[in-house]
Amino acid sequence: MDSNGVIKQPLTDYKDIVFLNTFIEQLSPQKLAIQQSQKTNGTQSISTANAFSRPVSDDAWNQGFNGGNLAERGNLQQGTLSQHHHSQADRSSALVKEFYAFHKPFTHQPHPRLLITSVQSAALLCCDIVSLKSPSSLSYLTGTRLHSTAIPYAQNYGGHQYGMYAGQLGDGRCVSIGEVMDNHGERWTLQIKGCGTTQFSRTGDGHLSLRACLREFMVSEYMAAIGIPTTRCLAVVSTSRLLQPESAGILTRFAPTWIRFGSFELFHFRNDHHRVRELADYCIRTYYPEAESDAESITSGASSHSSTTQNPASQIKRSSQTAAHIFNPLSIPLNKYAIFFRMVVKRTAEMVAHWQANGFVHGMLSSNNLSILGLTLHHGPGGFLDSYDPEWTPNQFDTERQYCLKQQPIAVQWNLMRLGRVLSDLIGESHISSTSSAPICLPAGTTLEEALDNPSNGENIARKITQEFESFFIDSFTHLMCKKLGLMDPKPADMDELITPLLDIMAATGVDYTLFFRALSYFKCKDAAFSLLVAYEPFGRHREDMLDEAVRLWALVYRSRLMNEMATENLPSSVETAIDRVEAMDAFRMNKMKHINPKYTLRGWVLDEVVSKAEIECKMGADGSFSDRKILSNSVITPGVEAEPQKKLANAELKSPYSLPLTSNPLARENQGNSISNAPTILKECQVKEMLIFRV
Repeated sequence: MDSNGVIKQPLTDYKDIVFLNTFIEQLSPQKLAIQQSQKTNGTQSISTANAFSRPVSDDAWNQGFNGGNLAERGNLQQGTLSQHHHSQADRSSALVKEFYAFHKPFTHQPHPRLLITSVQSAALLCCDIVSLKSPSSLSYLTGTRLHSTAIPYAQNYGGHQYGMYAGQLGDGRCVSIGEVMDNHGERWTLQIKGCGTTQFSRTGDGHLSLRACLREFMVSEYMAAIGIPTTRCLAVVSTSRLLQPESAGILTRFAPTWIRFGSFELFHFRNDHHRVRELADYCIRTYYPEAESDAESITSGASSHSSTTQNPASQIKRSSQTAAHIFNPLSIPLNKYAIFFRMVVKRTAEMVAHWQANGFVHGMLSSNNLSILGLTLHHGPGGFLDSYDPEWTPNQFDTERQYCLKQQPIAVQWNLMRLGRVLSDLIGESHISSTSSAPICLPAGTTLEEALDNPSNGENIARKITQEFESFFIDSFTHLMCKKLGLMDPKPADMDELITPLLDIMAATGVDYTLFFRALSYFKCKDAAFSLLVAYEPFGRHREDMLDEAVRLWALVYRSRLMNEMATENLPSSVETAIDRVEAMDAFRMNKMKHINPKYTLRGWVLDEVVSKAEIECKMGADGSFSDRKILSNSVITPGVEAEPQKKLANAELKSPYSLPLTSNPLARENQGNSISNAPTILKECQVKEMLIFRV
């Protein structure tokens, strides 16, 4: 490891990690007040007894943070205005006014046992997975021992829930322990979830059920494997603590940052605009540096924006996009805060497009659950579609379906509007001088000074940027759905001519979302009779004539679209005839589609069965048995490759692709007809743990 904390080779032990603490180094809430106090009192240091809202006698804490002089630790300052330790009784009423509150190690976790780890996540963090099983690493993963370079803290944030501002929320059962840097220079903030109360726990106990730990672990790692932007998980530790009627667990997860929309909202609703600016500057400096560089290039006249009214999505190059090249709806220079907000809007739109294309419903789209980096947060209530139902939600408390599948883009855009309002004052600030040569379009009768000083100017810009969400979303969603359909070159008309009609048909039939696209991976253009689509359940029976005609009409358009794309492809010289060409292109496309369209997905009943089995084994004390099953096998990151356990299906499964089970409920499958009457037997033969995250 070099002096910057970059890991040059895999770690031999967790204790070899050097934690970085960018968040608390750069966000020093009391820095100015402390400096003024130091000048007034003539002192050069502050006692940690006053700086942190908790006792500091613990040896591990003192080892991780020199309690004598804050200046010796890179000018780190206190993260909370609270000047004394709050007991659990009054913790919920303690008003923490800054970005975070420091936390001491937890005293005890009963009978901890490493239940499961992610090989892929460990590799990403350059951590030897074997070392995670050591007693010292286990104590770090449970929060009972503080790493020598870690400075644990709980983040403070607010948020809108079901359309209403909920006030201060914060990390009620999560503690961030610092950042690590991988071989590529990327920083990852590690977080322990479920280890106990924090200053933001309110009336909760800060613990997490083993069921919730395993669900988040499996969903997040599966999402990462199929390309959905998400936070990641490293390990799950089970304990003997009982959370009636369930067992408790502790989850170790990581992300580039855990800052969310609600982090900004908290200070906005407190009228603490200085904190909003400080947090925005930190995010731009740390995660969106191109926003500042593009703003500078605009100011110097080095970059100009198009004033055309074309669809903004058509002007974005997906492989090499920068903030300066994004369509400017106002035809005026944007400052760094406006560019930052636009990039957040675009990343968030792309995240939602991945959700929709993969049939994922988040379930709780509060602003405190939306990352500024466009990563999926809070996987707990979420789930993947079985039959295609636009109004489906896995959240039983969402009785009005505010966060159902079809409402997700609308709900997320609404939250972006709230964030835009929070940032509007910053977005409206001028970063150009009166002598700037950058082109500016002003309303009639308005001077430059009036336009830039108008308080509503920032709100107008923020509103325009938020309106771009729809274009960003449609562009990304069209691209992803075309890939699922085997189309390599998406066209603007594909949404109206192919994607929307298909989704309407799927909604009318209630076809299984995952298995339909898997079966479509076997569609051949030479099949002029569309025998696959006609035979596919539920398209194959109990259909109205009108729906039957809709399926055939869609298949005609789909086949024509595939044939047109084939005509533009360059094939090897060995392909001599038109028939050979069609067969070669079919084979190429089908192989591509099998890599994109999974055969199995993380269905709710499968997750429940796996979690229930894990809980039983933990209570029985079957040490290591669950971990040895390797739920996260290599098949999760090898799409398109037939996995070894798949051989168990070879004899039982019919050759036709449309003979696959079509519903998620194993009991309902028994009544689906002779063609799939053996489906329950297949599922019993294929272990749940093995079929869980296959992507073949």
